[in-house]
Amino acid sequence: MAQKSCSNTNNTEKQKYMKFIDVESNTEYECYLDLKDAQRAFTESSQVPIAEGKWTHEQTLLLITLYGEQYTKIKTGKMLLRNLWKSVAEGMLARGYKFTPDKCSTKFDALKRKYRKVLDHNRQSGNDRKSFAYYDEIHEICRKEPWVQSIAVASNELTDATFENCNERNSFSN
Repeated sequence: MAQKSCSNTNNTEKQKYMKFIDVESNTEYECYLDLKDAQRAFTESSQVPIAEGKWTHEQTLLLITLYGEQYTKIKTGKMLLRNLWKSVAEGMLARGYKFTPDKCSTKFDALKRKYRKVLDHNRQSGNDRKSFAYYDEIHEICRKEPWVQSIAVASNELTDATFENCNERNSFSN
C-alpha cells in the first residue's frame, strides 16, 4: 500500500492520499482519508502479512486443503474455476495469508506439474521411486482425474492365447 500526505483543497482538514489493492480482484483503489481514518486503515491492513517470495510448507498445505474442499463443487458444476480460486484466496486471507487468486492458481498448477512428473517417472519400469513433499495430498485430490490415469499400458508379454490366434490364422491361409 502506497501512501503520501496531502492537503484537501476543499477542506482545511489534513488528509492522506492512500492506495489500496483489493486482493480478490487485484484492483487498485485510490482515495483521500482524514488522518484518523487513514491511520486506522493503515493499521488494519498491515495486520495481514503480504505473502511474498517462496511459499512456506504451512501455506502450501493450506492451499492444497482449501483447493480440495472446493474442488468437488467444480466437479459437480456448482462453481466456476475462477470462483474456486477466489474462494481459495479468501480462505488464505482468513487464515492470515494475503495471496491473489492468480498466485494461488499458479502455485497449484506448479504442484500438479511436479506431481505428474513424479507419477510418470514412477510408472516407468526400472526407475527408482521418486516423491515430493506434497505427493500424497495432491494424489488424494487428483488420483481419479483423466490426466492422471494411464491411457494404455504397453506390454511385451505374450500369452498362449496369442500363439493360438497366430496358429489359427496360419491354418486358414494354407
